[in-house]
Amino acid sequence: MSNLIASEDSSAGEPGRGGSSSRRRRPPVQLGDLPHEIKDLIVRHCHGADHNVDSMIRRLEGCGGLPTDSDCNLYDVRRTYRRTVAVFYEVSMEWRSLCAPYRFGKLLMSRVADDYFHLVIAPTHGHHFVDIEFDATAPEQIVEFIKALPFLPNLRTINLTRKLHDGIGRLDAPLQQAVEERLDRVIGTGIRDLTLDRLPLADIFRFTTRAPNILNLSGPADWLLPTLEGVTSALLPRLRMLTVHCRPAAPALSWDSSEIVDRVKAIAAEHDKLEVIQLSHPYARLDSCPGPTEDSARHRT
Repeated sequence: MSNLIASEDSSAGEPGRGGSSSRRRRPPVQLGDLPHEIKDLIVRHCHGADHNVDSMIRRLEGCGGLPTDSDCNLYDVRRTYRRTVAVFYEVSMEWRSLCAPYRFGKLLMSRVADDYFHLVIAPTHGHHFVDIEFDATAPEQIVEFIKALPFLPNLRTINLTRKLHDGIGRLDAPLQQAVEERLDRVIGTGIRDLTLDRLPLADIFRFTTRAPNILNLSGPADWLLPTLEGVTSALLPRLRMLTVHCRPAAPALSWDSSEIVDRVKAIAAEHDKLEVIQLSHPYARLDSCPGPTEDSARHRT
């Protein structure tokens, strides 16, 4: 019987075989047949799923990583989950145009030295990059990043770390001066979100005094809070968001957690223009602490 049904169904709707053209099967719907709005929604949902996996990896890293007896590391775990946006990017030209802003939003320093990046990615998709992560700070990689800056006009987020500072310091004097001038120009004209991590005070002042557009500032609690007023006195009047990172794996903080919370609340009370103050910690949140004041409550995470 099943063979009969299959045989009858296969001939249905075919001219000359007992069916009518009105009953002809519709072709299957392909990804390319979807409306543009639906495709855009799919890409945004996929980007959200990729972001959730990245957030999980960062939380695990903040908590100390995987157990010591694990047979893999966090990067191995991330590689098992290929980014869905990257998959859709390869489907067609239309999907590629939809996925490009998400796929090329964040630039890793380790990839800048690649010839393919300079010849293809930077000229074609450089305007999509808004965030740079200095996961590699060898002097030659820093130079390649500076060379690529003309193709990166929309950078908005940058993390100035001690490793980056030391990498620049290993350059020859004329090249070091040229790199610092280009970096100063980028921070002063486009950067909105700045992370500072244990840089010498002189460099902090140099990078921030000519940076009128910075709205968000981040840094580790044991370095940022004790020197906040001195280091960022020029930034505080215009800052809108301050993020203080507490890291369990970092050296012991100068205060216990309650004193850190009290200091963050005091900053919230002193600077009314700050719209958000976040205390970033894998085990605690500012709004879970007892007795927040009314003023600090509207700045809490």
